[in-house]
Amino acid sequence: MYDVNMHRSQLMLFEEQYQFLADEARQAGRSMSAVIREWIDKRMHGRPDHPLERDCLWDMVGIGRGGPGRVSERHDQALAAARLRRMPKRGRRPT
Repeated sequence: MYDVNMHRSQLMLFEEQYQFLADEARQAGRSMSAVIREWIDKRMHGRPDHPLERDCLWDMVGIGRGGPGRVSERHDQALAAARLRRMPKRGRRPT
């Protein structure tokens, strides 16, 4: 039933933590212990919970263009202009 190399542990959780863990386990179709072991494994091996491609900041990667200028001083304008270039013309809001 259990791996002989496993150790039984007891964990005290606040009600809100317990409900969160129970919901996560139910959604994953796994036991609460399996979810905790998975979280620990991810932390031990430095794997993020979500791939970078799902990070909202990932959209900014590669939108800037190199060349002369003062992008370090005017980065907000450069990022906004680059984002506008990538948007379809219909999706733009009037400024």
